[in-house]
Amino acid sequence: MIGRLRGLPPYLLVAVLTLAGAAGYRAAAPAPRSPSVAALPPIVFADSVAGPAPVPDGARRGGTVTVLVNGSFEHLDPARTYVAADQVINLLLQRTLTAVRHRPGGAVELVGDLATDTGRPSEGGRVWTFTLRPGLRFADGSPINSKDIGYAIARSFSRDLPDGPTHLQRWLAGVPAFAERYPGPYERPGRPAPGVSTPDARTLVLRFPQPRTDVPFAAASGTTTPVPHSRDTGPGYDEYPVSTGPYRIASHDPGRRMVLVRNPFWAAETDPVRSALPDRFDIRYGQSPAAATSRILAGTGDDAAAVSLEQVPSAMLLQVAEHADLARRVVVGPTPYVFYLKINTERVTDLAVRRALNCAFDRSGYIRTIGGAGVAEPATTILPRIAVGFRSYDAYPCGPSGDAGKARVMLGGRSVPLRYGFRDTEQGRAVTAFLTASLGRAGFDLTTVPVPADRYYSTINSRRNGLDLYPASWGADWPTGQAVIPPIADGRGIREHGNSNSSYLDDPGVNAEIDRISGIVGGAEAGAAWATLDERIMRDLAPLVPIYYDRNLTLAGRRVGGVRLHRILGLPTLTDAYVEPVRP
Repeated sequence: MIGRLRGLPPYLLVAVLTLAGAAGYRAAAPAPRSPSVAALPPIVFADSVAGPAPVPDGARRGGTVTVLVNGSFEHLDPARTYVAADQVINLLLQRTLTAVRHRPGGAVELVGDLATDTGRPSEGGRVWTFTLRPGLRFADGSPINSKDIGYAIARSFSRDLPDGPTHLQRWLAGVPAFAERYPGPYERPGRPAPGVSTPDARTLVLRFPQPRTDVPFAAASGTTTPVPHSRDTGPGYDEYPVSTGPYRIASHDPGRRMVLVRNPFWAAETDPVRSALPDRFDIRYGQSPAAATSRILAGTGDDAAAVSLEQVPSAMLLQVAEHADLARRVVVGPTPYVFYLKINTERVTDLAVRRALNCAFDRSGYIRTIGGAGVAEPATTILPRIAVGFRSYDAYPCGPSGDAGKARVMLGGRSVPLRYGFRDTEQGRAVTAFLTASLGRAGFDLTTVPVPADRYYSTINSRRNGLDLYPASWGADWPTGQAVIPPIADGRGIREHGNSNSSYLDDPGVNAEIDRISGIVGGAEAGAAWATLDERIMRDLAPLVPIYYDRNLTLAGRRVGGVRLHRILGLPTLTDAYVEPVRP
């Protein structure tokens, strides 16, 4: 899952975490130490969970929540929605077979969303059966049935709909290059996706060539959001998708504003995940981290009931800490993201250059530049700390600030020209200036290429992007290596557009080992194997530079309740948000 930049400087880390306290609606903070597996409670499977979703204590129905974001969302089509902020909004607009549910006190569950449970395996995990809840409807009033989900899965195979999650497609096709086996219903009308059957209106069956124990997690992706065949407009569906969740799009002015209002055909008794208390969500684009933070701190007018999806800038953290009600307003905690400098291995073919980049990279300086010192812990692995079996190592021990002299030796004293692509934002430009100077000392001559923020991932995820280096992140869609290594390191699924493997690494040995580990049923054994492969990829191939393990620090307004940190998305979740009454 692709994501976003964030951080927290040292002088406020302990203060913020202490003020935030233990897990709660707005604060789910572990001890002020580096994120670790032990710091997070496990995600448990909870089957036979009925709606409606529990309503937070003291919550009321009504009002408008304002959501502040920097750039426009890259996609609204659920098959293509994969950036974390996009998914936060998609949870309000759309439903999936399964979903993560956050409970008061910090418990996190995987539950049936559209389905009655998290799926029933048979034939050793090769077949998974889902039964839909009765009474499900689209926002146009038409009933949702299993064929709508089957069709949604089929269209997600299409090359015309890049950038979304691909776990189910790869598993169903039995090959990473899934579109080569089945290109989707636009090219093959009437043909279902491989392994997908709908024996009746409420039953969906997924049949895989090999056992797949992580299907319940993958079923929580937008791939399983129903799409009515009659309303599908292909790439145009991105503009106004038909809602299945409690809200629908009332208006959308890209770059400025999007307004969500209630979907009158959503039934609370069918939904155990979303309490859907506000009448409207008013999403304001173009809000820089500083502007969003200032608006919430001032808390005047509509901003008293606002939530920011942007990180608090380091320059404003002391100002934030001065607010006595910070514990009720901060959304803080570890996320499943690791941030990397991706190296386009199809263009940067010299392994010595890729290794020298790892040695020269100044992680500490990079983290300071984004305002993340003290919480964005320097990373040296591909896997996040939350992954089962995570093992720490450093394949290129050149220190947290890098070693330009040693890197120059690795390069043989030569100058290496590289094209560096970056998100064209204030922070992106600051990082670019830092890297140009820092890597320049080691012999790397960067030509910098700005990319519009709302097209950043679609650009770097296109194979012929013309770039050598670019920062990117990946968040584990669930806490195992299966959700990280195959998406970003299996070369057999590389296509022209929509690649999660944006290093464009295609190594036969890595591909074969991915297949071997994917067949391991035991979680602990598979976890250890993924950690070993992680280290092997970095030592032998160096397709990227790990930069840091991520943490979230965002704010909610003084009149917003029920906002928690989403375990998988690493941003505030709005499914239980509510507007508090005006106090005299």
